[in-house]
Amino acid sequence: MTDNVTLATQLIKSQFPQWSELPIRAVASTGTDNHLLRLGDDMVIRLPAVEAAAKHAQREARWLPWFADKLRARSALQLPAPIAVGNPELGFPWPFAVCHWFDGSDARVSPPANQPEAAQSLAEFVLALRELPTDEAPRPGKANVGRGCDLLLRDEAVRRSVQQLTTLELIDPAPVLNCWQRALDAETWKKPPQWHHGDLHSGNLLTRDERLTAVIDWGLMAAGDPAVDLLAAWYVFDDAGRETYRHALEADEASWQRGRGWALSMALIAWPYYLQSNPTVAEESELIVRKLLREPY
Repeated sequence: MTDNVTLATQLIKSQFPQWSELPIRAVASTGTDNHLLRLGDDMVIRLPAVEAAAKHAQREARWLPWFADKLRARSALQLPAPIAVGNPELGFPWPFAVCHWFDGSDARVSPPANQPEAAQSLAEFVLALRELPTDEAPRPGKANVGRGCDLLLRDEAVRRSVQQLTTLELIDPAPVLNCWQRALDAETWKKPPQWHHGDLHSGNLLTRDERLTAVIDWGLMAAGDPAVDLLAAWYVFDDAGRETYRHALEADEASWQRGRGWALSMALIAWPYYLQSNPTVAEESELIVRKLLREPY
């Protein structure tokens, strides 16, 4: 079986010969969608690891340069707009991307030191994103696993995960389902769709020198209910940062409850799924569930 470094070397040599002399080396990552490999000093190759991520490279190539241009004046946070998109070849079945490399660590490994400052910075970025025109924007659906859709569409998957976790004696289902039901009962989004990142957890944010610097992994972007991006309140921030984030985004009660629902559903679904294959994500998911259950509604 071809290892990722050998495969990436062959793909670059075949499709992007101008970079064929640059060294390629694997990057340690807790991510689940892509294998990351440094290409020289300034670039990174993103090879999809699962079929669900296969269309992300093309989606990001279509939208991230436009986002970067529109958001540059509104936020200091960087976006990894693809430099090039490669095609399936040499037995590798999916498109892949070459992007600029951003120095730093993901916020899962190195959280921002000043949480309110980071929360304000991310909120300003999210607000600027929401204000962009959505005329040609993709809508939430199967292609982005429903991020930005009505939470009710996640009910079956949530309850299945709760049953799995209950069987494993990892949770008491009653308070978990009560928290989930409160999110389902919140008023649904009735305004025009707004752009959202869709996967705004700590693994998709970069930090450097203990400050937030970049928002990466945009494969689940769409225009729908922007409450999905409130999930960062629990995945990224402590109590002080979470309060700053909510205040800066002026999230009303219904939006906040839907945001809680997004954070809870993501954690519940990921927890049993990654118990064996990715303990880091499973542990994070457990922490998110516990955090949400400790909070007053």
